[in-house]
Amino acid sequence: MIQSILDGKAYPAAPYMGFGMVDVRDVAAAHCLAMAHPDAKGRYITVCRSILFADIARIIKNGYPNSKLKAPIATAPKWLLWMMGPAAGLSRDLVT
Repeated sequence: MIQSILDGKAYPAAPYMGFGMVDVRDVAAAHCLAMAHPDAKGRYITVCRSILFADIARIIKNGYPNSKLKAPIATAPKWLLWMMGPAAGLSRDLVT
């Protein structure tokens, strides 16, 4: 995903897709707690916040202002992604 942003594939419009983000230190703390707690069982998911694909691209662009990275200027609507997604490597199931 990050590589497609760096390659300019998200320009001029990024898909309206969100992803869960978490700091790796929070994941490490959760692993330590799960390992040490005697009642810990099953599966635990650690997420700090959700962020849109276009916002990730803008954060990367702001972090490297001197780069030639083309951050998306718009968000592509779902209907367009559903129609054009397979040509760009996005399955219709993923878009839906």
